[in-house]
Amino acid sequence: MTTDIPWRYARYFRGKSLYEILKEIQKPLKLSEGDIQLILTRTRNLKDKTSTRGRSDLGLILTCTYLFINWIGANKLPININKFISICNVKKYYITKNALLNNVKVFKEARIFPVYTNITELFEGYWPTIKQYFKLEEAIKTEIIEIIENNKITSGRSRNVILAGSIYYITRKYGLRIYQSQLASFFGITEVSIRNFNRVVREILE
Repeated sequence: MTTDIPWRYARYFRGKSLYEILKEIQKPLKLSEGDIQLILTRTRNLKDKTSTRGRSDLGLILTCTYLFINWIGANKLPININKFISICNVKKYYITKNALLNNVKVFKEARIFPVYTNITELFEGYWPTIKQYFKLEEAIKTEIIEIIENNKITSGRSRNVILAGSIYYITRKYGLRIYQSQLASFFGITEVSIRNFNRVVREILE
């Protein structure tokens, strides 16, 4: 088995190491040095834990970066998959959407990042970032959770639509100026999905 240190810093892709590749995409993805080291470690953990035969180390490291940014434990703004691929392409580190999603399955099956199945727990993890980004008061958090936990409203809807729609409804209730376009961009969804969600909320709660 290849030791961890040479694997991180061995130059093999256009004369660059995996570490150097991550340094090149560090700024547009807002990664810290600690983030880079964690991504390298988690990718190495995957390779040690399961077979990655037929999958390039470049593809795995980019996939791990995408998963890390969208993991609530990273405490970062989530990134849309198309935007992530675009950033990689600009730096000439190419990966297709299908390849990325196929790699995502391998990481999830190996449980490289903890999975949160409870949407309230997910919201609690994202809340510090959401609160800071949208300049929200702590006082509205409880009311957002009440909508998130209302199965009549949320049944059959994706987690990001539930989170964005709940935040939009409560912030409008208190006259806060947060636009659908802002929430759609933040959560990687459409403005239409937020409007549809809010129509259901009004029908049930008003």
